[in-house]
Amino acid sequence: MLIIEDEPLAALVMRLLSQDCGATSVDIADTRSGAIAAASARRPDIIAADLALGDGGGGEAVRSIREQMGPVPVIYLAGTSSLKGRLTSQDKVLGKPLNERAFVRMLRQLQGVVADNRHGGCPNGSLASL
Repeated sequence: MLIIEDEPLAALVMRLLSQDCGATSVDIADTRSGAIAAASARRPDIIAADLALGDGGGGEAVRSIREQMGPVPVIYLAGTSSLKGRLTSQDKVLGKPLNERAFVRMLRQLQGVVADNRHGGCPNGSLASL
């Protein structure tokens, strides 16, 4: 799991919620370049990305990561930014401020997608490596 968020409290909350949902590896980046470096060091199964980062945006970081690594499901955190042309069928959009219940619901949906892809659709596949 990679969290791209420049608000420390929001990043911490998402990390804790992700760990509560079974994620054993959660990296946090607060810049576009930091996100790309973190993804290069450890390929994320899921990304949560704030679109309003100061140095080019979480959306640009996701685009760069996908160019390097291929498809990765994303929960976009969007206040007012447009997502036209950025979404894939596996992506989710969550408004700001962060709604914890909605974040958990979306994360669990994407964990199911990742597990299905990893285990050939087996619903009992382990999510421990997310």
